[in-house]
Amino acid sequence: MLDSLRMRLWRNTVAPPGEALVVPSRQVKPTRRANIHTNIRSPRERILRQLFERISYVAPALSLQRLTNCVADAESGLIVRQDGAFDDLTRPVASYHVDTTREGLAERIRASVSAKMKGELIHVFPRSSGAYGTFLLDGLCGLAELDDYISEHRLKLWLPAVFPKWVPRYLSQLGFGRRHAMRVGGFVGFNGLTLATTLNCEHCFHPNPESLAKLRRFVDAPEPTPTRRLYLMRDSGSSPRFVENEAEVRRLFAQAGFESVDPGRLSFRDQIELFASAQAIAGSHGSAFANMIFAAPGAQIIDLMPEDWIGYWDDDGRAERWLFNLTGACGHDYSLVLSPSHMNGDRFRTNSGTRPPTLNSTVDIAALRDALAHL
Repeated sequence: MLDSLRMRLWRNTVAPPGEALVVPSRQVKPTRRANIHTNIRSPRERILRQLFERISYVAPALSLQRLTNCVADAESGLIVRQDGAFDDLTRPVASYHVDTTREGLAERIRASVSAKMKGELIHVFPRSSGAYGTFLLDGLCGLAELDDYISEHRLKLWLPAVFPKWVPRYLSQLGFGRRHAMRVGGFVGFNGLTLATTLNCEHCFHPNPESLAKLRRFVDAPEPTPTRRLYLMRDSGSSPRFVENEAEVRRLFAQAGFESVDPGRLSFRDQIELFASAQAIAGSHGSAFANMIFAAPGAQIIDLMPEDWIGYWDDDGRAERWLFNLTGACGHDYSLVLSPSHMNGDRFRTNSGTRPPTLNSTVDIAALRDALAHL
């Protein structure tokens, strides 16, 4: 029986300390540079190249803070502290779901409590954990680092009810069932809530190689056996990004020995085992690539990125670099194919209250052929 699947019993509540440093920050210095394949020459293309000039990055520290008498809005992810101020960890991600600058918002949240949680809970999974990459690289990585801490202090996980059903299902497969993870929505009051810095999503954008290694042990990932080439489809996803010439792209990858797979239709265990068998992974820029952490060092990654993805999010280039940083943390080779695209709607900004715009792209076949030739 897997150690990470052991049953955890909380008969009494043990309050954790107010603050704790779990993992210090560290400089990550990969040796591989990005290979960019494109026929586009534009201001965005130049911005992208500038973003990729620097290889190293800083993986943030993982620390904890315990709050008392706080209130959370499960819909947005905002947490209001006892003093009536927003908690800084949750505000950046929440600003993509609600206007956090709205006057009187904190007071309305504290006055709208619909459920009271007794005992001690821990909050590890960001509001954006419905995106698989955030779930895996922030929430689950944090859970792997904090497994012993959670057991020692007999903490239960709080899971906002807005998370898709696969989130608690995957967690239950790791031994965090209903007795250990509480899925509650609305405006929730907590007597004691410990927050992990994974809530700011920085661990997804700047992954710590040691935390990734701990996560692989936590989920009992098999020893990599690199034999397969995978092309990642997005048929089961709800992303507003589409590839106009998807059929042509699949045919080209099939000719290069890639099999088309849709990770969203697989169980968590099947995804782990599938990517552990990969020697090459390709697909449209998106969360399914996070599974590359289970592939062997030296795996070759081909990221199909639409031109309008550059600046799509108001995050100073983090969204463009996250896969590059992840390949660096895992020791993979990274190639990016930049293709023409069209965006319907305004760019997604914080505190705007708008939904992400749709983004249609047409993969540059000549640039893709060039990338495949370098495999």
